[in-house]
Amino acid sequence: VPFHHFKTYKKILLNPLSHDDLQTPHYAREIRDGIALVNDLQKIKTKEIVKAKDSQAKPLKLGMRDTTTKIMHIYEIVILENLQIIKQDAVDIQLSKVRCNITEAGVTRQFASLQLAFDQLWTDRGYPPPTNYSDFYNNVRVSNKKHLINVMQF
Repeated sequence: VPFHHFKTYKKILLNPLSHDDLQTPHYAREIRDGIALVNDLQKIKTKEIVKAKDSQAKPLKLGMRDTTTKIMHIYEIVILENLQIIKQDAVDIQLSKVRCNITEAGVTRQFASLQLAFDQLWTDRGYPPPTNYSDFYNNVRVSNKKHLINVMQF
């Protein structure tokens, strides 16, 4: 939500044409709300957990069994932007939106985010649409010894 408010205040406060009357209470309230928004934004914690260049050299791995054929499909995931975790207030830790390439059996597809990639792979394998990403976090391997869930910590 703070990012949504940021777009609004950016248009209002950083627009020189909106400051023609500095005495109006409306402007003062916008300044107060803008300062409160900056304080909220400063509470957001981020941490880089996987670098894109590292992912190029050693892709993440995901194994997923098809519900109908029972065949195990192995995917290589190359993130195209540095992957971060984000924590805001009491909300669970989330992954940043990063573009990625998913390769299986020599065929590569590009996705706008890891979440969209997982949604598509999940439904491709015959599973109902996911309601959360815990299976994804628990099953994606970042290295031989670590799963994605293991590095999603501050």
